[in-house]
Amino acid sequence: MDDVTLSGSLHSVEQDVITIRDAASKTGLQLNTGKCEIIMEDFTEIPTSSVFYSFVKVEKAEMTLLGSPILKGKAQDAAISRKIDELKKAVDRLSLLQSHDALMLLKNSLAMPKLLYTLRTSDCSDNTLLAQFDNTLRAALSVILNVDLNDDQWAQASLPVRNGGLGISRLRCWHLQPSWHQLHLHSSSNSQSSLQASKHWQTNPQSQSNSLGLPCQEQANLLANNPAFRKPGMVWYQPVR
Repeated sequence: MDDVTLSGSLHSVEQDVITIRDAASKTGLQLNTGKCEIIMEDFTEIPTSSVFYSFVKVEKAEMTLLGSPILKGKAQDAAISRKIDELKKAVDRLSLLQSHDALMLLKNSLAMPKLLYTLRTSDCSDNTLLAQFDNTLRAALSVILNVDLNDDQWAQASLPVRNGGLGISRLRCWHLQPSWHQLHLHSSSNSQSSLQASKHWQTNPQSQSNSLGLPCQEQANLLANNPAFRKPGMVWYQPVR
């Protein structure tokens, strides 16, 4: 047992913590107060004699659970910004490798896979930093290929390999529903609250298809309007319906 989360009133949670602490001799589980966090809006309510006084104090807007931001705001921005910084650092090192090796590492390890956990556990759908991640990814691909990619080339490169692209997924064309949202829909698909919660995804006709890795409408339109990309036997330039 590594992590535990308790919620409730200040008094009830404090009693639960005391119970866990007092039972340490029987269970063998000891609290590391140096890593324990308390999340609340007003820390002045904690008396100096409270067991929480030595806990790490975390503001509500900055709380995370197992590394995933809970709310939109500081925590989510910090998580995505950290991934952008890691990608920039990786690009500097990838430039020292052969182009093919660097491309494989970027595609399979350092791009979308690094951010997938955050996208699946937190609703990042309208976060403006996702566009910055895409721009960083585009710049990284340009460095590796030694080609200044224009919009059409970037659209083609971000298509799946089976559709004629390089398989470098960009977030602009991915609309991933967080896992907790999917579970909510399955558990209460007939409730009014479920319909309201899924309004964003229902009004976006690309959401389900893009979660399966299909080209988004923007990619399809860009390629459909450029005859140079049309090849016999290829259907990836057609609009998605």
